[in-house]
Order: sequence, then structure tokens, then C-alpha cells
Amino acid sequence: MPAAQVWHDRRRHTVRVAGAEISGINTIRVTDITRLLAGFLAGISGVVFAINVATFTPVLGSQFLFLIFAAVILGGIGKPYGAILGALIIGISTEVAGIYIDTAYAYAIAFLLMIVILYVRPQGLFATQGKA
Repeated sequence: MPAAQVWHDRRRHTVRVAGAEISGINTIRVTDITRLLAGFLAGISGVVFAINVATFTPVLGSQFLFLIFAAVILGGIGKPYGAILGALIIGISTEVAGIYIDTAYAYAIAFLLMIVILYVRPQGLFATQGKA
């Protein structure tokens, strides 16, 4: 199965599962390939991250978990573009804060920014109308 065909079938499967099944797409196979690809990319990114740090521990990425949480909440839950914008805002704010204050407080600046934006707009930056 060529990669372009898998991508095309995945897009059909995303839009409507029943329509994809009627048109002859094996939705179970497409789902399995998608999960395999996602797991492979996540594994590769974890290996690359582990190679670039000095020490390797089981809790290696836990320090970033809070920043990821802040980015998702900031952008709006359930909105991928909001999470991307939230990650950019959090990332830039922590790096700029690291220039002017001690880097130990950079995460505190990110959470302070998240609290301020959520006070102004509780649904996040990209929430849909009518959902909080």
C-alpha cells in the first residue's frame, strides 16, 4: 500500500467512517497503520530527546509536562491550532523571562501568563462559541 494511498484513506476515514467502509477502505487497517506511525514517531522523538540530554532517567520528560499542560489550557482544550499557539506563547515567554530573571523562575512566568489569560478569557484562545 503506497504512502499516498494510506494518507488519502486516512483522510476519508477521518471525515466519515461509514462512508470510508462503503467505498471499500479497510478502516481497521488504516487505523492500525495510523497508530503504528504515531507510535513510531513518538518513539523516535523520545530517543532523539534522550540522546540530547546529559542524563537518562525514567522521569526525563516530566519537567515539560506542566508546560505542555499550560500550553493546551492556554490555547483551548480540543483545539490543535490553539495548542500550537499556546505552546508558542509559553515557549517564547519562558525564554524571554530567562533573559531578565533567573531561569528557575521561567516556569512560574509561564503559569502566571496562563492564569492571566484564563482570567481574561476562561475558554482559552481558540475555544468554540458556547463551550467553556
